[in-house]
Amino acid sequence: IAQYHYKPQKPCETLTDVYNTATYLWSKGNYIESYRLFFELEHGHQFKVSMCAWYQVQCLIRLDHWRQAIAKCHELMEQQPTTSQWYLIASEIYLKQSDFTMAREELLKASLYVPVTDDAYPDICLLKRITFEGVQQHAQRIIRCDFLNVIPYDIACDVFKCLDLNSLVRCTRVSKKWRHFLISSFHLWNELYFSKRAAQLEIKTIHTYLSRLKRTGLTKLSIRHQQLDGDGILMALTQHEFLSDIICTPALFFNVLEYIGSTLCTLQWGGVSIRLNDIIDSLPKICVQLKKLVVHDCFTSLHDVQLHNAALHRLEYFGESFPASFIESIKSLPTLICLETLELSGIHGFTASHLTNILIRCPTLVRLVLNKCLVNIIPIFNILAIACPNLQYFEYDRNRYCQQFDIFHHQQRRLGIAISSQQPKRLEQHLIKKKWIGLKIRLTNMLTDLIVQHILYDDTTRGSLQVLDLSGNLLITDHGLLLENHPMKNLKSLCLKECFGLSSKGVEQAIQQSPLLETIDLSCLSIVNDNILYALVQCKRLSIVDLSYCSLSLVSEDAIIYLIENRKDTLKRLILDYTTFVSTELIVLTIKKLKRGIV
Repeated sequence: IAQYHYKPQKPCETLTDVYNTATYLWSKGNYIESYRLFFELEHGHQFKVSMCAWYQVQCLIRLDHWRQAIAKCHELMEQQPTTSQWYLIASEIYLKQSDFTMAREELLKASLYVPVTDDAYPDICLLKRITFEGVQQHAQRIIRCDFLNVIPYDIACDVFKCLDLNSLVRCTRVSKKWRHFLISSFHLWNELYFSKRAAQLEIKTIHTYLSRLKRTGLTKLSIRHQQLDGDGILMALTQHEFLSDIICTPALFFNVLEYIGSTLCTLQWGGVSIRLNDIIDSLPKICVQLKKLVVHDCFTSLHDVQLHNAALHRLEYFGESFPASFIESIKSLPTLICLETLELSGIHGFTASHLTNILIRCPTLVRLVLNKCLVNIIPIFNILAIACPNLQYFEYDRNRYCQQFDIFHHQQRRLGIAISSQQPKRLEQHLIKKKWIGLKIRLTNMLTDLIVQHILYDDTTRGSLQVLDLSGNLLITDHGLLLENHPMKNLKSLCLKECFGLSSKGVEQAIQQSPLLETIDLSCLSIVNDNILYALVQCKRLSIVDLSYCSLSLVSEDAIIYLIENRKDTLKRLILDYTTFVSTELIVLTIKKLKRGIV
């Protein structure tokens, strides 16, 4: 380390100035502020990564946060396994704690990875000898005591819960008493991780550990092996009654459902070998307790009933519906009476009739996610007007290959005429009356002010709404977002990214109507001004503000500083990535004031 420490005489203008300021703070003993600056330089800007990491470790050591310092060293060992200094620092920390065993472990790892030609290799060998002597002397003074004879059962279980599977298995070999204690404690084996990639995992090994669970549930199962009998493991899992959540292979899909369908709560499927409608038709008969269904990247059925093109075309008008005969034919089919969450992503050949055939059969649905969806947003809202009465969370984004076919002006004009020509009493019937808690409608070129008003018109809806994400909707203006006497008083998260139709006044009023706002995303907008930041100051729970890719020509530095100073107790992140008209000095201020990277 250089003997000369830079003393800042002027405001920071470059990252080098920030680095010099951090080293100066370190030399003066201000380790907390120094740590914050080095943390941000490493993680946020990748500036002098190795030196910043070294300073962070030294700051942690001087603050007596030695566990965090060792964790940082281990992180750096994974990134730079042949660099000797991280092993030496970790071993020195353990030596100061008189923990010769752990210090020797660090040095043994160093001798495996650090090249013999490294200048520090002789020091590693010397310290290995010293720690070996320390371990031997320390072992002679220890009077061994079985802690199972001393501490209560629940505390002993908490100790063993901290161990991974390999360590837990090693503990069964300590003594007969330990083995009996561990095997009889069923809940210690509900998280299984097998990660020896080169070894072969025997089916009898799976049976051994699953049998220790008795009738308790399997919480997690992770298998990372190159030589693996997937079908055999899957069939082994189906033989145990506690199984309730499984991700399975296509070849055994329906066979597995017959084994475990009566207790299955969550099902996830992805692949083209089984079609969506075939799954939907089978689940009501087999999986009577299914609560969550996730299907991605598959095709719809080839033989389900399709509507005439004229009926599908009419659904493109907001407020229209399917023929009554089609709806009644679906209602006569078996329903998924327990399904609460449905996620469909990248379904090939998906149409409004397929979606209707599914949603009408899910009367208890609470959460609906449609990602990479081929169906336009307008037919979806027409379907939701007659289906899923308990729906509270809705997430949608348009398939990016379909966005280019959405005709802006023609569709907007047609929808406006269709809605405005209706009588007021009939218009009331088309309001989507749901108690929304979360709404995420992204990247659709068909969402207009009229549609947004019909979704959020009900006072109950706006009062219950907590998450609103309208990112990438170019046609929305202030008229759609703001309604008089309908404030979004419980809104916690608001995303208006790339909503270029909004004005500064509209965004400001939306913030003023949301006093409980915690997260707001205004990225890519050029209309952000001082008034918007002053409005954010009034949000007492504000935690994250995203202004990335914004042109902040209308924002003064005083307004940003005012926001930081008044909300520094709650504000965790002010994201200014790739913004223009922001000085380096202001970025440094956000690094120092906000809580990211705090010790």
